Amino acid sequence: MKRYEEVIEYVRRQIQTAAWPVGYKLPREVDLCEQLQVSRTTIIHAFRQLVDEGLLKRVKGTGTFVRHQQMFENTSIYINSFFQELQARGINVVTEIIEFHPLSHPDAALLEKLMLPEGSEVYVLSRLRYAEDGFYTGPIVLSTTYFSGAIGRIVYKHDLTKESLTNIFNANNLYRPFMKKRISAVALQGREQRLLGAKPEDLALFICSTSRTRDGKVVEYSESYYPIDRNEFFIDVNAD
Repeated sequence: MKRYEEVIEYVRRQIQTAAWPVGYKLPREVDLCEQLQVSRTTIIHAFRQLVDEGLLKRVKGTGTFVRHQQMFENTSIYINSFFQELQARGINVVTEIIEFHPLSHPDAALLEKLMLPEGSEVYVLSRLRYAEDGFYTGPIVLSTTYFSGAIGRIVYKHDLTKESLTNIFNANNLYRPFMKKRISAVALQGREQRLLGAKPEDLALFICSTSRTRDGKVVEYSESYYPIDRNEFFIDVNAD
C-alpha cells in the first residue's frame, strides 16, 4: 500500500469511528505530516482524493473539514447524453469494438489515474456507439476506457457488443458509487476525428471520467468524445 493510501485509510477510520464527526476541522497538514511520518505532498494527494469522494471539503483560508455525507449523497447532478435519451425512447444503440487488449507500456500519468504502481498491467478498451439505423450520421460517441489488469481480464470474458460495462461490473461486485467527471469542449483532430467520421476541427464534448469503489479503489478511467452535431445533453439536478 502506498503512503497516500495509508493516509486515506487513516482518515476514513477516523470518520467511520466518529473520532472526527461531521464538521470536524482536520489537523493542519504539517501536523499530520509529523504524526503520520509522511510528506506534505502525500497528505495533499490523499486529501484531494477524499475531497473528490465527498468525505472532506476544503474551505479556502480556513482549513479542511469532514463533510456531511447525507448532503453529498442527496445533492447530485446527472448528465444524460443523446445516447441515453435514445435508450429511454426505445431506440437501440449499436456498439463497435475498436480495440481491447493489454497496453505494452502504460505511461506514468495513466497509472496515476488508475492508482496503480509502476509496472502494473493495464487494459485499454475503445468503442464506437451508433444509433441503430443511423450509421449514415456517424457514431454518437467514441469512448476509450482503461482498467487494471485484474478488472480488464474480467471484462474481456464478456461480449461488449451485447453487455454494458455497468451490468458486468455489478455482476462481479465492482460497484462504483463515486464518479468524477471533467467536461470540456474540444476540436476533433487525428485519430478521434477519423474514427468519428468528422470534419477536421469539428467540435465535440470531451468527458473524462474516473469511477471508484466505496473504499476508494479506481474501477475505470475513461475518455469520451461526443460530436456536438449528433448529441444533445440534458442536466437533471437533484438538490433535495
